[in-house]
Amino acid sequence: MHFFVNQRIDVDNSNTVTLDEFRDALTSTKLSNFLESLGISTADAWTLFALMDVDQSGDIELDEFVSTCMD
Repeated sequence: MHFFVNQRIDVDNSNTVTLDEFRDALTSTKLSNFLESLGISTADAWTLFALMDVDQSGDIELDEFVSTCMD
């Protein structure tokens, strides 16, 4: 999971996921199917991003993303 996020979502290798990176990644069938398989709806990217941004920093650290998906 961490590798997938790092290689497919964090395109600038900043160890964070921005809203733009997240939106772009959601257009990928692999990510949307993966999240949907975990019971996470991808219908509203902003709401999903805001829920994952637990520290409300405006970006999602890779660890935040992975732990939020797995909780």
